[in-house]
Parts: sequence; structure tokens; C-alpha cells
Amino acid sequence: MEKEQDTSKKKNPHPWRTWILLLTIIQILTVFQMWQMNQKIWKALVQQSRDVIQLGDCLSDHLRNENRHAEAMNQLLEREKHLLERYLNQNR
Repeated sequence: MEKEQDTSKKKNPHPWRTWILLLTIIQILTVFQMWQMNQKIWKALVQQSRDVIQLGDCLSDHLRNENRHAEAMNQLLEREKHLLERYLNQNR
């Protein structure tokens, strides 16, 4: 019986070492997974920032074009107004 216990102890002399090793491996894997997720989140954040900047640029261009259009319409309206005034003054 003692020989069996000795053999058993030799096969697994320190069971707590196995647990410590297992916990260490789990911790390392967890840290690696967290690092990977952090990288993915960071890349998504950078891409989102780029998208927001691009959207801002498009909005700025759109507003600039809208202002040009409004100015062109105002100039056209002024010309038509002057032509109408001239026409009305001639027919008096």
C-alpha cells in the first residue's frame, strides 16, 4: 500500500503546481484575448473617426455648394427684378 502511495506521489508530486500552471495559462490567454479585442476596438474607433471627418468634409462641401447656388439665385432674381422694373417703367 505504501508503494502505491509513493508511486502515486511520484506521478503527481505537487498537484497544486498543476493548478498554478493552469491558472497562469488561463490568465495569459485572457490577457491576449483582451489585447486582441482592444486592438479591434481601437481600429474601429480610428475608422469611425475617419468616417466622421469625411462626413464633415462632405457636409462642408454641400453647404458651400448650397451657398453658391443661393448666391446665383439671388443674382438671377436681382437681374429679373431690374428687367421687370425697366419694363414696367417703359410701359407707364
